[in-house]
Amino acid sequence: MEKSELLVDVRDHDVDSLMDFRTALVAVNHEALHHWQGRSLDALWDIIENRGFSDLLDSHDVLVVRARRGVSSQRCNSG
Repeated sequence: MEKSELLVDVRDHDVDSLMDFRTALVAVNHEALHHWQGRSLDALWDIIENRGFSDLLDSHDVLVVRARRGVSSQRCNSG
């Protein structure tokens, strides 16, 4: 059985920090990700893994995020 993917493409957004990343994700797909209230990637993981926050997220098996190359995890973790 083929898995369904939800694609969130933030390549058109400037992402220089974790907050920029969060803002870009929510701007691109508010319906699925507006429940991400925390500032950490752990908080994002919680809404993806635990389900029940978004019907849109829950209706897909895989979340794919596309971002421009060059945004480092160190820069995002310091935000």
